[in-house]
Amino acid sequence: MENNSFLEDSVTNRLPLTQQLASILQAAGFKQRVSWLMNTADYLTSWKNFIRLALCLVIILSNVDATLWAQSSGRASVRVVKQVDKSKAKQGDLLTYTLVVTNSGTATASNVIVRDSVSTGLTYRPNSVSAPVGSRFVIGSPISTWTITELTAGRSLTMTIQAIADSSGVLYNTATVAGDTAKVCTSIPLRVCTGDEYVFRLSGPPNKSRYQWYRDGVELTEQTTSQLDISRTGSYSLVVNNLDEKCPDYTCCPFIVEEVAPPAFKAQTVAVNCAQPQPNGQLIVSDFDRAHTYQYSLGTSFNADASLSGSARKIPENGVIATQLPDPTGSQAYTVRVYNEAGCYTDQTVSLSAAGCCSLTATPIASACDPITNTYSSTVVVALAQPIAGTLTIADGPQSTTIATATGTRQYTAVFTGLIASGTSHTVTALLTNCSLTSTTYAAPASCTLSLALTNVRPGACDTPTNSYTVSGELSLTNAIAGTAVFSDGSSTATVSVSAGTTSVPFTLTGLVSGTGSHTVSVSYAGKSSSITYTAPVSCSTCPVPVIALANASQTVCAGGTAPAPLSVSVVSGTVTAYTWYGPLSSTATALTTPIVSATNAAYQPVGELSAGTYYYAVVLQSNSVTSCTTVAYASLTVQPQPSLVQLPIAACANQPVDILTSFSVTGGSGTTKVFSTSGNAQANTNALTNTVVSLSTTTTFYLSGTTASGCVWSGETILRVNPVPNAGTNQVLVCEGPAPTSTTLAATGVERGEWRAVVGNPASASFSSGTALNTTVSGLTSPGTYTFVFSSPESCSSSVTVEVPACLCAQSLSVSRGECNTATNQYAVTGTISLTNTPARSLTVSDGTATATVSVTSGQSTVAYSLTGLLSGSGSHTITVTSSVSGCGPLSATYAAPASCTIARPTLAIKDPCRCFNVEYAPDAPKRLYEVVEVTAQPGQSWRIVAQTGMLRPDTLTRTSVPVGTTLTETPGGSGKYQLTFTHDDGVGYSLTVTNGVDNLTIANQCQLYPSVTTTMLSASVCQSATPVALTATVGVAATTRFFYVDKTTGQPVTITEFNPSQFTAGELVAIKTEVVPQNPAQCSFTLVQSVRIDASPSFLARITPVSCTGNVAQANGRIQLSQFQPGSTYQYSLGSSFNANASLSGGAQGIPENGLIVDNLANPTLAQDYTVQVSNQAGCTASQTVRLVPTACVCPTGNCIPFTVQQIRGVRRR
Repeated sequence: MENNSFLEDSVTNRLPLTQQLASILQAAGFKQRVSWLMNTADYLTSWKNFIRLALCLVIILSNVDATLWAQSSGRASVRVVKQVDKSKAKQGDLLTYTLVVTNSGTATASNVIVRDSVSTGLTYRPNSVSAPVGSRFVIGSPISTWTITELTAGRSLTMTIQAIADSSGVLYNTATVAGDTAKVCTSIPLRVCTGDEYVFRLSGPPNKSRYQWYRDGVELTEQTTSQLDISRTGSYSLVVNNLDEKCPDYTCCPFIVEEVAPPAFKAQTVAVNCAQPQPNGQLIVSDFDRAHTYQYSLGTSFNADASLSGSARKIPENGVIATQLPDPTGSQAYTVRVYNEAGCYTDQTVSLSAAGCCSLTATPIASACDPITNTYSSTVVVALAQPIAGTLTIADGPQSTTIATATGTRQYTAVFTGLIASGTSHTVTALLTNCSLTSTTYAAPASCTLSLALTNVRPGACDTPTNSYTVSGELSLTNAIAGTAVFSDGSSTATVSVSAGTTSVPFTLTGLVSGTGSHTVSVSYAGKSSSITYTAPVSCSTCPVPVIALANASQTVCAGGTAPAPLSVSVVSGTVTAYTWYGPLSSTATALTTPIVSATNAAYQPVGELSAGTYYYAVVLQSNSVTSCTTVAYASLTVQPQPSLVQLPIAACANQPVDILTSFSVTGGSGTTKVFSTSGNAQANTNALTNTVVSLSTTTTFYLSGTTASGCVWSGETILRVNPVPNAGTNQVLVCEGPAPTSTTLAATGVERGEWRAVVGNPASASFSSGTALNTTVSGLTSPGTYTFVFSSPESCSSSVTVEVPACLCAQSLSVSRGECNTATNQYAVTGTISLTNTPARSLTVSDGTATATVSVTSGQSTVAYSLTGLLSGSGSHTITVTSSVSGCGPLSATYAAPASCTIARPTLAIKDPCRCFNVEYAPDAPKRLYEVVEVTAQPGQSWRIVAQTGMLRPDTLTRTSVPVGTTLTETPGGSGKYQLTFTHDDGVGYSLTVTNGVDNLTIANQCQLYPSVTTTMLSASVCQSATPVALTATVGVAATTRFFYVDKTTGQPVTITEFNPSQFTAGELVAIKTEVVPQNPAQCSFTLVQSVRIDASPSFLARITPVSCTGNVAQANGRIQLSQFQPGSTYQYSLGSSFNANASLSGGAQGIPENGLIVDNLANPTLAQDYTVQVSNQAGCTASQTVRLVPTACVCPTGNCIPFTVQQIRGVRRR
């Protein structure tokens, strides 16, 4: 239990004790703890606390590195200092760090190790270390080491190293040597884009007694926890108290957020130039920064996944970012996105207008490869937009074709065959003259050449009973197609089906005679063939095999014609004892079951009528008495079909040439043909026609005979039907009578129906009233010359007729346009045009009974206008005649009807609705207005307008706008003849008005006095919210009631008041204070006066005072008053005391508040707390005051430590 005397003794002896502990720590190298220990006097107020502290020191000293302790005991003292060349840098910048290690002791320090660590976001630059001789720097992760072999007393070594700032935030670099640590930092601003939303959370060290955050050096008064969420730009720092809530530690480098404006640029499109090869539409940007990049996509918003320009790329110097935009059908939107170096972007949408160009696209489609030829075909579909007539050239490599295009046809197709399949890229082009050129590529199918080879061909052993053998093997295939392979070896054949894609097909051939030496196996498949030779096995039979020859073994005859020649066997060597014949057979593989009766000799004559086809006969030869010793030989007989004549549906036109050979065809094969005019000549085969082209007048029969290529003879007859030729009529020569002839009638005869057409090259384009009628009128013969017209029958027989149109002299025509009745005169006028052709100089007289006009015509003039006036309406039918001063030209005439009579009563102008009250809200000094309607009574359908007016104002606006001269009165309702005009005029002033319909002028005027005079309280246009209330009064010149009110914005209801109190309203609100005046005399007008008053807010701001700081233990005169949250344009003054004293302003007159809000930074440290009052005035002249207190600063704190804080992004950055 401690007592007071013991406590006093403790206090008396505490300073020597702390000094002894400090010397112990200094000896141990804990220099940074000494200043802390010297300030622990307040803690060491008892021996118990001192003992506790001593125990802590024992623990500390027990952990000191033995080497360090040895150095300390040897009086070596190693310190480290670190510097960086930039306290603020940009991401990507190169930072240079300098380390200085000093031995300030009296002994040499050996094996000094400096540990150097960098925070995340820093990367050492390779080969940037400059370590002095006798030391070595080893880069590690996360700690690098600088080893100094020996550092003598008083010596310093310096090393530099560079690192790259890879990220934003606060980047630290710390160097540590036993007993000393040095830390430096660099702020790398985090760059955000204007318009981005973000929240970053800054966290300071935990368990501090007090936290205070700052932005741009200004205290954030409400931010006093260990965390700060920031969502706007600025430089953020933190101060914490580390001892009894008095002495601060602070962040060495602030966390900085900078805003980067998005890039500015302009975008535009250039429409497709139809005269140049397409597509050639352009997308151009201008007013851009050359360091910026771009992308663009279709649509009104940018689609990064569908960028037409790929990834972001640098903008070309000329700003042209696209040169091949296609011509759109309508308007096509493109959105351009431009990025700056910070990744901020701006989007602009532009539209490419359709130029209406002819354009085309080509779409190629490749077929599958044909293995037989290793070729393929391509089908190219060309689609046209705004198609025109011209020549379209489509090409696929070396092949090309041309197609004539027509206006309105939008698609054409070309097919290219025989293209080599190689798997390579092919280019297809399409060119339409005066339209555009397009090209596209496609991949040709891979090579698919069909190849075949016979492999593994193996003859079997000889079969003794038959002296025959079997041969087998395989057909190897590449790119096989479905088909049939036919294998043969002499007379032995075999057929095998092949599936598509098969690579190997086995085969077997049987019944081959042994001992026959070399053999050849052949295969035929898909138009290709292959063969291989082998040797037959040695004969194994006791039967001798004779060698024979078979005469007429292959014959061809015509069905129903000459019989085939006999088949005859002759023995070349060996012996034949018996002959047996078989047939006819369908193939050599047919089993020999039934021999031909009595056919047992060496010769056989085939008999019987055979249909068209190929037949086989077999003869079996027995070589001795043993029946099994036989040999078979085969003969073939091909029977050709009998030719037949087919009549073709051809007809001839009378007396027009036609080839007889086009009227028929022969089945069974082509050959030679003879044509005869009579059947007798045909039978005798004489006098055949040497020229088969004839001209006939009637239907005729011709007789024919011929021989096919296979030698089969045929005969028959053909009938040529002759159709009549229409008669298009007699050629015409038109004559000039009055106007130049431009039409005539054509008449065709000799046929019942047909169609008219005009030949190409006529002087003008003519048309028919009915192109399919025998009799028709042809018009459009507007140019002189010869026209040719053709009439064709349904059988395509035709004849033509010509029409000669002369160049007529003095051809003319007359047009008449009658005017309407003038109600003022009951008269009308007639105008018109006389059209002339080949006219000489002359004069024309135009007459309509009572009115005549003469017009002059110059030589070659094509038209002349005329007019007749003063004609009486209601006078019925009229005839206009035109006579010429030159004979042979005219006369002309035209008839028309005069308009009906239009005599009417005189119009009148009257006031329809006089001097009505215009009960709107008025400013106190504004003239009052009256509402009025005037009306003109006249004939319906007229137009009345103002020609002069005074005092008339428009009723549709509260502004004083005069009714314009020329304003038209409205006929209400339509067709009533009542023309009204509504307007206002000033009370007591009146107006005058003159209107006209072009004939009559009407004038009227009026004046009224219906509004009483009033005098009311006048309010200022703006008042401060804190201003004194104003009493409201009004004096009226007549007996009347008055009321002051305003309309509540929430309820919409009027609120009656007797005084105007600004504090009742919201700052910034525009209040309408209204005075309602209601005269007791109902004949007088009630009205409302309005005064608009803006409620100006008192200025808002926040005043903070910062006590003076200390240099060592000396208080500085740097106390500060700083304002924040103030409005731009505000001014300030300040004075001593708890209320503002304008007569003792320490800042003089009103001054503008600096941008950083710092209004004074040299306040002295007071002995006692001192109040200051700051008064701020806004631009409206309103003021507000705040009082702050400057407390004394006691300069007793140790040097603060550099504290870090962490940064966490808790809301992703995104564009609003």
